[in-house]
Amino acid sequence: MVVAEVNGLPGGTSIEAMSGPHPTDLSVETAEGDPGVQASLERTRKRTRHAFAALLFLVFAVVELWTPIVHGGYYLPADIGQLFSLTHVHGQPSTPKNAVLSDVYVAFGPILHYDVAQVSQGHLPTWNANNGNGQPYFADNQTVVVSPFTFPFYFLSFRIALIVAALARLWMLGFFTYLFLARHKLKFGAAAIGGALFAYAGYHLVWLDYQTQVSVSACLPLGLWCVRVAFDNRRVIGTARRSISAGNGRTRAKQLAALVGLSVVLGIMVYGGHPETDIFDTLLIVGYAAVVLAVECHDWRTRAAWVARLGGVAALGVGIAAFQILPFLQYSGEGTRPAHLRSDPAASVAGFLPDTAPLMAFPDLFGGAQFAYSDHAFYARHQPQTNYAEVGGNAVGLLALCLTPLGLFAAWKRRRQPIAWFGTLAGLVGTVFLYTRFAGLWWHDLPVVGAAGLNRSQDMQVFGIAVLGALGVDWLLSVAGSRVVRRKAAVVVGGVFVLVGFIELLFAQGLRRLVHAMHGSKTDVASAMRLVQHNVLIEILIAGAFALALMAYLLVKHHAVRAIGVLALIVLAFASNGLTMTSYNPTVSKRLFYPRTAALKKVIKQVGSGETLFAAGSFPFAPTNLWFGLDNIGSYDAIGLRWHDALYDKVFKVSSPKNEQMPACVNSLQLFGVQWVVGGSGLWNGASTPGLVAVHAKDKVPVYPVPSSYFATVVGQTLTAADGDRKAQSMVSRCSFNPNTTAVLDTSPYSPKKDGHLGRLHGMNGVGGFTKIERHASSRVVIKTFERTGDWLVIRQSYAPGWTAAVDGRPAPVVRADIAFDAVHVPKGLHVVTLTYAPSSISDGAVISIISVVVSAGLLVTAGYWWWRPRRERPEEQPAAVE
Repeated sequence: MVVAEVNGLPGGTSIEAMSGPHPTDLSVETAEGDPGVQASLERTRKRTRHAFAALLFLVFAVVELWTPIVHGGYYLPADIGQLFSLTHVHGQPSTPKNAVLSDVYVAFGPILHYDVAQVSQGHLPTWNANNGNGQPYFADNQTVVVSPFTFPFYFLSFRIALIVAALARLWMLGFFTYLFLARHKLKFGAAAIGGALFAYAGYHLVWLDYQTQVSVSACLPLGLWCVRVAFDNRRVIGTARRSISAGNGRTRAKQLAALVGLSVVLGIMVYGGHPETDIFDTLLIVGYAAVVLAVECHDWRTRAAWVARLGGVAALGVGIAAFQILPFLQYSGEGTRPAHLRSDPAASVAGFLPDTAPLMAFPDLFGGAQFAYSDHAFYARHQPQTNYAEVGGNAVGLLALCLTPLGLFAAWKRRRQPIAWFGTLAGLVGTVFLYTRFAGLWWHDLPVVGAAGLNRSQDMQVFGIAVLGALGVDWLLSVAGSRVVRRKAAVVVGGVFVLVGFIELLFAQGLRRLVHAMHGSKTDVASAMRLVQHNVLIEILIAGAFALALMAYLLVKHHAVRAIGVLALIVLAFASNGLTMTSYNPTVSKRLFYPRTAALKKVIKQVGSGETLFAAGSFPFAPTNLWFGLDNIGSYDAIGLRWHDALYDKVFKVSSPKNEQMPACVNSLQLFGVQWVVGGSGLWNGASTPGLVAVHAKDKVPVYPVPSSYFATVVGQTLTAADGDRKAQSMVSRCSFNPNTTAVLDTSPYSPKKDGHLGRLHGMNGVGGFTKIERHASSRVVIKTFERTGDWLVIRQSYAPGWTAAVDGRPAPVVRADIAFDAVHVPKGLHVVTLTYAPSSISDGAVISIISVVVSAGLLVTAGYWWWRPRRERPEEQPAAVE
């Protein structure tokens, strides 16, 4: 009886376990002598291993999300609403459990809710009418309207969809990393450990419920696996420099399907909603392909052919994502977000402090996300905008760092293989990006890609460390020879783990002393210290248990013990981060999930659909208003249109919408069409603005109606400013300016490159008219007007290319009014004005994406034809006659 080498579960089991309880000698002899039977057995073992790995990573994901699954609440930090007077639920804790994760509550939850609401009504959400005076919605890449991870929300309840989407991300991260490593002939245990280390790294657990970053990261290992499958089925160059087939039609089918799959993955990564992570993960895929070409291909003609082939794949991927890319590029040219595209080191984290490196070994070294104390004192030396949650995204666990030296040694021994070079370079480049300020400054000087903040490059370092850890484990599982050799390997394991663990612990203790310099309550600091001590102890125990299990594997020959040991190693690799970073698993009760409190209901009833300014902490900032159907002017998302933001800053005299102050006169509120002001304590008092009187106060939240303020109004006088927007801003921000009777118009075509220069118009005087809003939907506005003379209808809606107008069904131009709004000239009499938002970037992108999807489907059909068609054997391939 021949027994297969034990290399992990379940592929390292004996032939007895794989073929049946009592195989006969004849069956063994047949298996040894017949290559076909051997290949069939190997395929069976491989499928069994893959199925077991898929189940194992599903179990890990369920364990990680056990709290939201069984809690009955929502996997979202919605208790952050307790910080605001209108959404505060009495009788519940006032302090959120996960205060650092506020963006999930104020942005991503409402965005998903809005997506579902619009799609369920058969609308594609292209314009956000509730944010500021309106903004391009689909052009903001983080709206994830067509991301595959958003699809569960269209078919399932919101609570279940949150769990399913998170579970799918974790499963893809782990399983496809395993498949990628298994493709490089790593043993089952090593490949599974690499998958666990990558899937449950800090970057993925910190940002798991953000709906964007991890949606991109989840596609990374799948893209790498597609590249590996394509190269495994490539043509081989002969000595005479002529191509000979490495297989039959099925080989070409696999290669074509893998390349098409790679293009689809690149497109899905764009739809994932996080351009920064997309840039770095795409660089990883490109880097891996370059390493394979450099290591495995020694003919320049072959390399050139593969570069062209992969270039076509990238072009097809861009075509698939054009539906998202084109609106985003248009938005980048006209919005405020592109400030990051320019060389602005303060706009992003340009490398973390080197002495924060111990966070890689010990997650939550500053405490979990539930602690609201400020860490500004620590980061003031470097980058105050950073918080410990973002730095916690660098965590890979003490276990992974202990395996890294072993992985570097194993990579040197396998230096002729691309996986060794790729793991080493990815880990090194990722470390340079994260901890070198010079690299950050250089990165910001790159056009377009400089928008990617360096604290979003963690996948580079994390994947490199996961690969090195898998290589180290694979080398140890492959150690053969005498008992002396295995003993030496066991001693090396123990020594490396003790040395690395001791060094990391010393660094961590030194770093923790700085927590006493942090501002915040002593209770927060004490609680965080207890959590840190607990997590440090858990990390040390897990690393120690892993080292003992490895040494036992090397010293014990019993197959069952070895198999159990390999399974224990995989579980410990998952636990190293998965069980310590549970503070990033926010789950709240239904009572706290975007509650409609009595105060909020009263405000909604009072303001109706009117344009409202929520100020002084009365309401969460944008775009939480999407959940409650409110039109929020003051708390607009700062990712706005340049001319709108500039006017808002001029009128409200702020640089951030989170700190808005009341203007000196009611005219400024009328300029933005603000009909209601909600709030009044803290930053400003409504009484300071003449003309505002509170109509009621509920739970200390006053509500002020703004007199004579309208969403649309007919003006009888138009003006021009000779020197462009700067002069116009000075005109419209004066208290003497009446936006209900006068408008400053710009009839020249707008270009982002043009410095807002107003066209020359002769002054017009009229007597005005009246308006009635018939419909005000997300991308369509219908207004009835009555003009006594031929006057201008001004709509307090953000001016943006893509809006078209029709007066009684006849096209009419839309011009800029008062710098930031729309205006349409309406003839004398009663008319119906219809405005529709349909930018060409969306329609053109849809056409390109549909064509690209059709091309991809056609290529897959071709691959299927190659797979199923009968093989035509060459004469030299025909079997010899058997006598």
